[in-house]
This record gives sequence, structure tokens and C-alpha cells, in this order.
Amino acid sequence: MREIFSDYGIVIHEKDGVYLFTTDSGGFVSRDITFEVSKEDAKIAQISEEEAYWVILKYEKLGKFKF
Repeated sequence: MREIFSDYGIVIHEKDGVYLFTTDSGGFVSRDITFEVSKEDAKIAQISEEEAYWVILKYEKLGKFKF
């Protein structure tokens, strides 16, 4: 697994063409949340903190994870 990006509270890894997005759940008791994203969304999340936030919201609405 290769780390391709780490900033503003997110880390994106790539392994065999699969992109994994990791962030923390925030709140009082924080836990790491990791979910698969598309290559395009991995690129978008690297643009800015705001874009990364929108990627998180998109995948939360898709039911890929819950905070």
C-alpha cells in the first residue's frame, strides 16, 4: 500500500488500483474511518480541504460508512 496524499486530516492510499480514503470521525471519541473511493474522487480530495469534505459527504450519503 502506497500513501499518495496526507494533509488536512485525511490520508489517501493506493494499492493495486484501489484508492482508500482515511479520516477520523471527529467528536469527543474519535476513530479512524477508511473507505474506498474512485480514482477521480481521490484526485478531487487532494485539491483542497473543502473538496475533501465534499468527497466525505458524497460517500457518507452513498452509505459507504457512518460517523
